[in-house]
Amino acid sequence: MKKLLDELKERKLQKEADFNNSYGFTKMLKDQIEGKNNSWAVRWYMSAFLKDIPWLWAL
Repeated sequence: MKKLLDELKERKLQKEADFNNSYGFTKMLKDQIEGKNNSWAVRWYMSAFLKDIPWLWAL
């Protein structure tokens, strides 16, 4: 998980990953690293985002 966060920071993509700061995905990932949550979805999303894999946002 830390590897995902490190890559996100290195590529300066936090704002984009958070939909222009509209969602707290980066914070969720940080919280997960600190053991504050256990969301598989944030790990999946960040992995797909960093690999530029197309996905659909289910509503």
